[in-house]
Amino acid sequence: MSDPLLLVVGCLIVGACVFALAFLSLSEAALLGISDIRLRALCRSGDARSRLLQELLQNNDFLTVIIVGVNACIIVISTTVTVLVSRATSVQGNWREEAIHLGMLFFMLVVAEIAPKIYGAMYAERVALRVARPISILARITGPVLSGVIVAVNGLLRLVGVKAGREFRFVTRDEIRVAADVSEEEGALEPEEGEMLDSVLELSVARVSEVMVPRVDIVALEENDLLDRVLQVVIESGYSRIPIYQATLDSITGILYVNDLLSVLSSGASEIDLKAIARAPVYVPESKLLDELLAEMRDRAVHLAIVVDEFGGTEGLVSIEDILEELVGEIEDEHDTVTEDMVLLGPDEAVVGAKERIEEVNDQLVVNLPNDQYDTVGGLITGLANRIPQIGEVYETDGVALTVEEGDDRNIERVRITVTHRDGGES
Repeated sequence: MSDPLLLVVGCLIVGACVFALAFLSLSEAALLGISDIRLRALCRSGDARSRLLQELLQNNDFLTVIIVGVNACIIVISTTVTVLVSRATSVQGNWREEAIHLGMLFFMLVVAEIAPKIYGAMYAERVALRVARPISILARITGPVLSGVIVAVNGLLRLVGVKAGREFRFVTRDEIRVAADVSEEEGALEPEEGEMLDSVLELSVARVSEVMVPRVDIVALEENDLLDRVLQVVIESGYSRIPIYQATLDSITGILYVNDLLSVLSSGASEIDLKAIARAPVYVPESKLLDELLAEMRDRAVHLAIVVDEFGGTEGLVSIEDILEELVGEIEDEHDTVTEDMVLLGPDEAVVGAKERIEEVNDQLVVNLPNDQYDTVGGLITGLANRIPQIGEVYETDGVALTVEEGDDRNIERVRITVTHRDGGES
């Protein structure tokens, strides 16, 4: 073959191999980089290309084909360039020959390796869907030829405990949080949407004891209460479901539904047997997770559950509204007295309800009130005083002063929180 013809054929071979190498590098990065979750979502949407892509990723054969193809291209390019350069230079080892080899190596790295892989990784979904069919065809064509290599590779992987194929990896809660935070920072999620997602994740770790209405705040009726008393409690509370107890709250025997009461009254009854019309109560432990409770209440079609401790005593009650408020924030209805649970007076001072959670106060004022023994501010200040403190009394802990603003002999209602000291200096 004449030198000019050899040069033309060699250049065509090198060009074709560089193109093939770039395509294989692009495909490798995209196929390995596409998200498992996104791929499943595409399959559920009915995208035909995604189904082909999912089938392709079921085993490692495509990866073997790509790697073998990459190495074959590199060998052909290297051999062809060596032949062409040796024909063009009269002396082996000439510096021009070395320079051409180095230049070709640089060209291959940039054009056929690095740039395609970066592009494939950045646009993994788009690229993977487009290359799935040609790679699948290539795998079917070369599969019989490379069957020995594929069997050897899969056998070696099994020896080291690696299962051939791509397994779906579940995303952890922390990874979802990070993804949500990044999306919020980049503007893909609104702050409210990010907070909602965070609340949904919290629902799977939060417990009933964190959202329940405590025992002291339960509005209930005794089994033997007369109709006048029943109507008074129903009207004053505004609740549509009220627990019924026998002697003490530790013996709740049923739940009165106001609709059932109205049905009885509409028939002209002048007296009422609460025990007869009350529905059976649902009991849940205070340690139950909120997402499990929500699912149980949905399945049993109930809106209210009685929270009990390990000894069976009544700790409080929880409603679906309490759980939903964990997701969307406080839900005010026409019977609620609208008050601010926390009023920020400045960066170092706030007035809060005694039932405000210590965790929320720590977040808002950037302090470190202890919450290992107490959940609420009222519980903390009562623990510090070792009694029910009086209005005006001040207790200090961890650089924070707690002043009782409102309350009575039985409980605390509102507390003023003042940061007196922060790390690094006085407040």
